[in-house]
Amino acid sequence: MSLWSEAENFPYELWQDSDRVLSESYGAASDPDPIRQTVILDEQGDLLLVYPFQEGGVSPGRVLKDCRILFP
Repeated sequence: MSLWSEAENFPYELWQDSDRVLSESYGAASDPDPIRQTVILDEQGDLLLVYPFQEGGVSPGRVLKDCRILFP
């Protein structure tokens, strides 16, 4: 978990894929320069939602709202 998520008591795990292991296993790293995405996975690792790259990033509030709906 990230330091931000711990400091904020964020109730969900946040992962960074700097070594591209996750993106390769989900087929997102087939391009030598993959596009940055935010995704939500369930406990089994199934892909539930994908937020395509947006200039300025995805709104954390939107992702949190979706997490609260998916994982009440």
